Amino acid sequence: MYTSVRQWNNVLFDIALFQTAKIFGLHAAELFVVSASVLVFFWGVFAFVATVTKRVPWALVPCIAMLAYGYSFSMGFLNYYLSIGLACFTLAAFWKGGAGNWITVLLLSPLIFLAHPIGFFWLAGTIIYVSLWRLIPSIGVCSCP
Repeated sequence: MYTSVRQWNNVLFDIALFQTAKIFGLHAAELFVVSASVLVFFWGVFAFVATVTKRVPWALVPCIAMLAYGYSFSMGFLNYYLSIGLACFTLAAFWKGGAGNWITVLLLSPLIFLAHPIGFFWLAGTIIYVSLWRLIPSIGVCSCP
């Protein structure tokens, strides 16, 4: 006997695939949505590294590309993969600060949770950690973000 369960997380890739398949067909939808997921992950990591280091990481592009086509992609964990990519974009926005970037954080957080809870909890934990780190007075030993 089969039962249907209403699932509200770990489904963003599936929703995107289903909606794209209605327009372009299943084969084309698979190509589009997987390609978009790779681009979100790659450029999310790129933006996060660029924001944290305050330098554009062109020398790290091969490493980010290898990471993008690593284990998670090969195993097909695309909801997790998309969640981490969106979380990196969101962390880059948070790191810069400002009211507009906080709105970006608030708007992307539900999408990240819809994709996969691990990306959301990593985002939340990192935001809490960085926020607390910024409250610690600088002694001059290290430069805090």
